[in-house]
Amino acid sequence: DKLYEDLEIIDGKDLITASQIVPVIETKDGVRVLKRLAINFKSTVNEYLEDIPDVFTTCSDELAKVAGEYRSCVDLQGAYKQVLLTDQLSRKILAVVTPRGYAIPNRLMFGVKTAPAIFNANMRKLMHSCNGRGPIKCAQMVDDVCLSGDTPKEHFANLAEFLYRLYACGLKANLSKCSFYKDEVRFLGKVVDRRGVRLDTSTTDAILKMPAPKDKSQLRSFLGHISYVSKHIPDLRSARAPLDYLIKPDIKFIWDTNHEEAFSRCKQLAGNSALLTHFDPTKPIVLTTDASPYGVGACLSHKVVINNKTRLLPIAYASASLKDAQRNYAQVDREGLGVFWGINHFRQYLLCSDFELHTDCSALVKIFGPKNNLQGCAAGRLSRWATSLMEYSFTVKHIKGSSNNTADSLSRLPVV
Repeated sequence: DKLYEDLEIIDGKDLITASQIVPVIETKDGVRVLKRLAINFKSTVNEYLEDIPDVFTTCSDELAKVAGEYRSCVDLQGAYKQVLLTDQLSRKILAVVTPRGYAIPNRLMFGVKTAPAIFNANMRKLMHSCNGRGPIKCAQMVDDVCLSGDTPKEHFANLAEFLYRLYACGLKANLSKCSFYKDEVRFLGKVVDRRGVRLDTSTTDAILKMPAPKDKSQLRSFLGHISYVSKHIPDLRSARAPLDYLIKPDIKFIWDTNHEEAFSRCKQLAGNSALLTHFDPTKPIVLTTDASPYGVGACLSHKVVINNKTRLLPIAYASASLKDAQRNYAQVDREGLGVFWGINHFRQYLLCSDFELHTDCSALVKIFGPKNNLQGCAAGRLSRWATSLMEYSFTVKHIKGSSNNTADSLSRLPVV
């Protein structure tokens, strides 16, 4: 009966397609029970719907917006089902076969391929402007919204404005899933507080409970989970090296003690993930890069003074594997590639900002230094990379290799 609330029964004479209702079954204590009913649009309309591009930002982009002293999280009730379908053709395309006959939906339904993009695009418009008002300081991903503020007054203003916009557009929130004025909230699978962002224990617990893989498919699944948390784990690269080698197409899957040790080490590192500080454009920015024969790594940090000691607080870790041709580069070229890749990877943080570049390759100080003439000191790819980075404003500082542990470990075996 709940499903029929959003459906209108029709005669179905002029329908061109109709989707089926399918049961969603879950097992509880060995007993299969009906969880809910869903509509299978996959076999009918989904493959013919055009994708809607550029409506999603990354989780990292959104998490960077929730810095502040206070936070509130709002969950929209029913998500897509709050979007009314007024176009008759759209309703008929999403027609459903039911025991009572053919029916067409009044609202956007779960299971439609473009539903998340449609809903997210409308939410972005709502966050950006409403009735001539400007954007709200918040992070938003589909139906999850996190509002922040540096002071109680600022946070209240953001929250009140957001709730007003929901009311003005006829949208409803699920009060049981909302939290207000919290020092710590769970948002997009992460725990966010005034200090920064860390992994939710539910995420790490899922990794810690995973059994040893029995084939390449299960191993890829485990490495996928590890890749998700890699931004919080600087020492993950060398630990997962034997596992990455094992998933190569030309390597037979044979699980031995070496792989078991690497598997256990990865889970241990996941359980000790690092806290990532919030990005603050007013604080000094440092980018540390390094390269190995297998990959390049970078660490974006803030330079702060704590107890009269200068410290680097990590904002994000990143790395990438080298292609076969790149692995044949000379070490100085690989180091240069690490700089080029790292700066472009963190472009959104570094463009139009002054920052320090730390590298343990002394040759790069002259090659990428902003006041040095490239002519005669670099040729080929290094010269091209240095030229392409001239739009950035940075100084280059050489550090000892023994002091570059974070970026070095990131480059040892990049997460793909």
